Amino acid sequence: MLISAYTADAQCTITGNLDFRSQTDIDNWVPPCSQITVTGFVNVQGATITDISKLANIVQIGSYLQFRTIAASVTSFAPLANITSIGGALVIRDCDGITSIAPLGGITSLGGALNVRDNLNLTSLNGLGNLVNPSFTGGITIFNNTALTDISAINYGPINGFLEINSNPALTSLGTLSSITSITGLLKIKLNSLLTNLSGLSGLTTVGGNVEIDSNNALTSISGLSSLTSAGGGLFVRTNPLLPNLTGLNSLASIGGALDVKDNLALRNLCGLNALVASNTFTSYVVTGNGYNPLVGDFPTSCQDPTLSTANFKSFDFLYYPNPVNQGEFYISTQANGVKSVQIFDVVGKQVYSKRIEANEKVKTSNLGTGVYFLKVEENGKVATSKLIVN
Repeated sequence: MLISAYTADAQCTITGNLDFRSQTDIDNWVPPCSQITVTGFVNVQGATITDISKLANIVQIGSYLQFRTIAASVTSFAPLANITSIGGALVIRDCDGITSIAPLGGITSLGGALNVRDNLNLTSLNGLGNLVNPSFTGGITIFNNTALTDISAINYGPINGFLEINSNPALTSLGTLSSITSITGLLKIKLNSLLTNLSGLSGLTTVGGNVEIDSNNALTSISGLSSLTSAGGGLFVRTNPLLPNLTGLNSLASIGGALDVKDNLALRNLCGLNALVASNTFTSYVVTGNGYNPLVGDFPTSCQDPTLSTANFKSFDFLYYPNPVNQGEFYISTQANGVKSVQIFDVVGKQVYSKRIEANEKVKTSNLGTGVYFLKVEENGKVATSKLIVN
């Protein structure tokens, strides 16, 4: 732990870093004054760290602030409530006791990246909403936060860097991120198994890198990207098994990389790509493994193309009962009530059931554990999807 050049006064400066790797490091530190500015970084990292109350006097940090792999008995960041500015990145990682970061609401200035990842019980990013025009050099990473349901606090405006929202299994919505109008790096939305739509990104017009929408198993709409006009990298829409169409990409007329739409099982309507395909700005074209896979030379010129007619590709309504389903069996009812192809997928996209069934035949679920699944039904050339809950 490096500490130098401070005076015992109401306000003082520590020239250097505070590097706490154990509770002993913190216990042995004597705060030199009541309002401390640290010119370097503050790193709080170590499984033995159980008490961070001595950090309450820190008000400004010149470089990064990192909390990583601290004891689960630390349940609050309340001692950080006096911090107003961080010159570098803010990293909150492997802090399993933290359920809220609301005490960070005093931070109005952040000069580096925001990285919130691997926090088992964090439910919300509330507390990070008071940043004023953050530069985000390096971007925003929201990754593998098991209980996270609310990310609305990152509604910051233009992002100088990337935005990655990845592997947050409880996240059902992006909330309201409509002030994000541009991202200079990539946009990655991946492996959020309960995320149903991207409506929070309605203000986004340009992305400097790739746009990657990948392996979101409950995603049924990307219409939230309807303002997006260009991407400096490629467009990758992969392995979203319930996504039926690409409505929302209608305004996207220019990309600088690959056009890659792959393995979206329910995807039978590609009308949202009309302008992009017509522009011929992409470096390569891969459309495969979807419900409909036209070659680039055969791509429909408009949404009225007969190969994409409503009669062929519109989803239909169906009921399944009992709902929720009990372990054992359930029925599927449709208006046509004919032979149906039924597939069931788990939350990581693995197919766990596939069968063609007759009108009054039961779907057997005795081999399925309790939890959330995704149901795909095809009848008379039409496809419909739904979330399936097994009790």
